Amino acid sequence: IVNLSAGSGRATRVWPALETRLAQSFDGCQSYIIERAGGGVELAHAAVEAGAGTIIAVGGDGTVNEVLNGLMNCPASADVAFGLLPLGTGGDFTRTLFGQQPFEKALSAIFRGEASPVDIGRVTSLQTNETRYFLNCCSFGLSGRVARMVNQGSVKRFSGALAYFLAGARALLTPATFRAQLTIDGMEEDRVLTLGAVLNGCFAGGGLRLAPDARLDDGKLNLLTIGPVTIVDLMRYARRFYRKGIYSHPEVAHSLVASLMVQPPEGSKIPVETDGEPFGHLPVKIEVLPGALNILR
Repeated sequence: IVNLSAGSGRATRVWPALETRLAQSFDGCQSYIIERAGGGVELAHAAVEAGAGTIIAVGGDGTVNEVLNGLMNCPASADVAFGLLPLGTGGDFTRTLFGQQPFEKALSAIFRGEASPVDIGRVTSLQTNETRYFLNCCSFGLSGRVARMVNQGSVKRFSGALAYFLAGARALLTPATFRAQLTIDGMEEDRVLTLGAVLNGCFAGGGLRLAPDARLDDGKLNLLTIGPVTIVDLMRYARRFYRKGIYSHPEVAHSLVASLMVQPPEGSKIPVETDGEPFGHLPVKIEVLPGALNILR
């Protein structure tokens, strides 16, 4: 399932040769092009219903998220193997899964054909009851604003880290903290936040190492919150956010969670994103689904 617009045209350039190689290597291999927003969900669901044993998402984080949701919304997907070929702007989940040179390693994993179970996340809007599954991250606040800028603005033509850096810098020109009530595995507490992120993988925002010790198979999600900070403060700590030093910031808090409910002040509109794609506003419930996806790795 291919998003030819991924990676500012990179997918269009490399897909023809990839398609030929896959077709020559796998009997009955068929490819489908995503033609509109949300099309990946429909194509993945239809492929499972047609009996596909392996489904590969070719594109960026948004493509992967669409295909994931098509799989998870189909009861017959329990035995389907899920493969990734990263060609998009962010590629944060594949950094966790494959490390350096993720495209080459992801392609090798597809040809090996060995799948193992990983956890995924599920977020539910407490306003609309809409549900979306995510592989990598669900976040809210500043990061939700950044996701909208990356997806809707001119910065998307740049590479992953640069696109998110430019959008983040723009968002920080008008920083906004908010008070939220967090219910963490049943325990309530109030926090003043700039952003909150619930991660399955290690990276978000085009390479920010927000959960450096995250594991994909521990049955937990990583909750990271950042309290009130200034643009000067964030710029001073920026290098640590790309390494393993994010927890040293005094306004950063981290914990492992199985479920989280986030309630904002009445009347506020705090944006939410999942795997880099906008997902309405708070309030939401986020929970882990242990070992729910068989992934080629």
